[in-house]
Amino acid sequence: MVEHQGKPIRALFVAGLNLGTKKNGADQFLDCLRQYEPEIIYLLGDMLAYREWKSSFSWPQAQNDVVQKLLRQARRGTKVLYIPGDRDGFMRHYGDAELGGIKLVNEATHETVDGKQYLVTHGDVFDLIAPSFSFLGKLGTKAVGIAVGVSSLIEMVARRLGLFVHGQTYRSSYDRESHFADSFAATAISAAEAGGYDGIICGHLPHAENRSLSGLTFLSTGDWRTYPSALIEHLDGQFEFAKLEQ
Repeated sequence: MVEHQGKPIRALFVAGLNLGTKKNGADQFLDCLRQYEPEIIYLLGDMLAYREWKSSFSWPQAQNDVVQKLLRQARRGTKVLYIPGDRDGFMRHYGDAELGGIKLVNEATHETVDGKQYLVTHGDVFDLIAPSFSFLGKLGTKAVGIAVGVSSLIEMVARRLGLFVHGQTYRSSYDRESHFADSFAATAISAAEAGGYDGIICGHLPHAENRSLSGLTFLSTGDWRTYPSALIEHLDGQFEFAKLEQ
């Protein structure tokens, strides 16, 4: 039985905390964890900024507090799933492991209160596909699904070689980022459609988004370090971006 200390909600989705760096959102995320009491917490990747640790590592007390809070949530009965992203891709080496009650998975299926099924993933797997979506989209959702599988394989092989092939595409200019975000969302929706889902929830993109495409729902949590944003599902099944009390 989960103890409800904050506002009870169905689920909390967050990405991009980037623990281990000076610029992180640990303090504000602690406030978020105190404000809401979810039944399920999805950590959608880039929670640890492992790729930046060699050049700049920092671990103040607030980051310990976040880890301890999540572990306590798991012990109290909250389901906590950690889906690694490109910045903490080394966690994918551990497969479906469990760390102190926090379960590692590469992707998950979230069922809303009203029975809708959402694919939940970090989203970096779409990086290589999004620039070519205008072509792949014409071939249908099966082609996009195959491309996603190939992209996942490329990421796995590259990671084992110590290379990074995702997470670099969209940070050049506003216009290019906006165009990439549109292609990214369309790719993600096609992948969800190919899997028979009602929508998809991911992190990876810097800004939070809620849009409808082809009758399906695309939800992005945004990157917490870029702009503190988390997605919540209320007990009535409605989605909303968390509003932190001041």
